[in-house]
Amino acid sequence: MNADITDEMTANPMVIRRSAEGEAKRTMFGYTTDEHPLLDRIQNGLSMVAGLIAGTCLVALVALTCTEVVARLVFGKPLGWNVAFTEKYLLVGSAFFGIVTAYRSGAHVAVTSIFEKFPFPVRKGLLLVTHVLVVVIFALVAWFGLQAMLSAIELGEVPPIGSTELSVPEWVWKSFVPVASAMALIVAAIDLAREALAGPFAIATDYEPGDFTTEDVR
Repeated sequence: MNADITDEMTANPMVIRRSAEGEAKRTMFGYTTDEHPLLDRIQNGLSMVAGLIAGTCLVALVALTCTEVVARLVFGKPLGWNVAFTEKYLLVGSAFFGIVTAYRSGAHVAVTSIFEKFPFPVRKGLLLVTHVLVVVIFALVAWFGLQAMLSAIELGEVPPIGSTELSVPEWVWKSFVPVASAMALIVAAIDLAREALAGPFAIATDYEPGDFTTEDVR
């Protein structure tokens, strides 16, 4: 790596990749690059919406748990519906919408020590295969999640009044899965298209610190 580039990236930790075409910068919900700002805005926008939903679910989970403790121990009147609401709405919402933001922002655990030792063509191929697998998985989850939601609508699934669950149609919480998966699918599909269109001599979606998108950067 060029010494000047190394010094600049060290001084500015938000710059995580430098290439002949431009630079990649880390943001709270993803990355921004010089090569494809519109696609970055789309991906980061979806990541931001998903992150806010997931964060709201986590905050609500903590607040509801504290409320249940006070209601049970202080007033002797437990809420009753909080367990099912947490399991169906808050955990599902935080998990599936959180996947979108985690994927886009690179928050998942990744060990790249072996990957970086492969020659350029192998790394390029592995990235393409990875993107294809991610797109296929998100598409399948979105499809089966949609089927589950439509089935709940068709059968009119609603917890009975007076049960330990809120009387809210089941399709509401089941919609979290296809909606979040569709958002993740769009983000992943853009990565796949970007990598495929970058050509055989450029890597466009590897955002590990210090990596380059092309081999002609010295």
